[in-house]
Amino acid sequence: MSQQERVTLADVKKLLSQFAASRAGRPPKDVEAEYGDLLLYLIRLAEKSGVDLIASATRQVDQRSRAMPRPVGKHR
Repeated sequence: MSQQERVTLADVKKLLSQFAASRAGRPPKDVEAEYGDLLLYLIRLAEKSGVDLIASATRQVDQRSRAMPRPVGKHR
């Protein structure tokens, strides 16, 4: 892959934001199906790359939860 063909995470986030915005006002069932397709594609792509997507996501959630400030005092 050449330098020009590389896509950064920021590029992907921007495209996904545009994708989400373009679905506004569409029937929820259609939007749900398209997000399902995206998720399946991501899972397949991860498998081809040898990445355990569930384990990776679990680690990310764990890391982010440790980085978040804890509430002080009693909260219900």
